[in-house]
Amino acid sequence: MATNSGRWAQRLDELTQDIRFALRSLAKNPAFTAVAILTLALGIGANGAIFSVVNGVLLKPLPFPQPEQLLRAWQNTTKSSSSEPGPISAMNLDDWRARRRVIADLGGYWFSDGQSGTDMTGAGEPQRLAATFISPGFWNTLAVPAAIGRLPRDDEMVRGSNDRLVVLSHAFWERQFGASRSVVGKHITLGGDSYEIVGVMPESFRFPSPHIDVYIPFSTIPDEAIPRRRPVRILSMMARMKPGITVAQANA
Repeated sequence: MATNSGRWAQRLDELTQDIRFALRSLAKNPAFTAVAILTLALGIGANGAIFSVVNGVLLKPLPFPQPEQLLRAWQNTTKSSSSEPGPISAMNLDDWRARRRVIADLGGYWFSDGQSGTDMTGAGEPQRLAATFISPGFWNTLAVPAAIGRLPRDDEMVRGSNDRLVVLSHAFWERQFGASRSVVGKHITLGGDSYEIVGVMPESFRFPSPHIDVYIPFSTIPDEAIPRRRPVRILSMMARMKPGITVAQANA
């Protein structure tokens, strides 16, 4: 035991001497010291930023139930000899939902930062809200329930139904309504029309952007704004596979 204690004391003394020597050397060369510290700071910062991206995109699971069942889907468009993925039309999405077999559900949405918005009036100063316009199947595919209230049913998000329903993001609910739970059932004016607030999403739900204020049925967009025709491809689409189905089967 005495021998081991002596060895540890000697190593500690050597380490102390090395640290003192290093500090004296750095003090004699302030320019080199500054460059070394800056290089270390940049390296640590860059590695931290890279890890944050990798963790958020590759390692951290998606904030949805059974995320391994979720797929992002596109429609192939042929140009010359190449084929590239692109958005889909609302009519094609309806057809694919009707014919699905290995897919539990499909959902589409239209969000474009700075473009897919709506004006809220009648509640103080007019506001421009960031909106995501969603199709039937959107909520079923993501499978995230509302934190307060409910989500619109598929039959409430088609033309001819009472589709003037809106779901609020958690951030907008807090900002505009002071996190009041009594907001469900109230009406707000969006784009000149009255919409009933049916639900509020959880704070963790920030799809497809953390800046979303409201979720509105795509069916409320009139043909004069976005014609409901097959050549009009504007929707992004995702799908949820049935349990036990592989990606290869879903692709087929």
